[in-house]
Amino acid sequence: MAGIRRSRPQPLAQHYHIDTRRRYEVIRRKEALRQALSGPNGARLFAVGPPIVVGVSCWTLLAPDGDADV
Repeated sequence: MAGIRRSRPQPLAQHYHIDTRRRYEVIRRKEALRQALSGPNGARLFAVGPPIVVGVSCWTLLAPDGDADV
């Protein structure tokens, strides 16, 4: 027990006091970001492109008439 007392242990969770105005600003920014990303203009903001087809030439995918001699 004396060794634990000498090591001066700290609690795992630290609680910091944030003033009400700062907390309100953080919540407002978080809400604004959520609204911007959930609407029709931001719905596919972080979407990935079409899937990659294995075994097909890129020229086959780009040719408008399917002709690979581009």
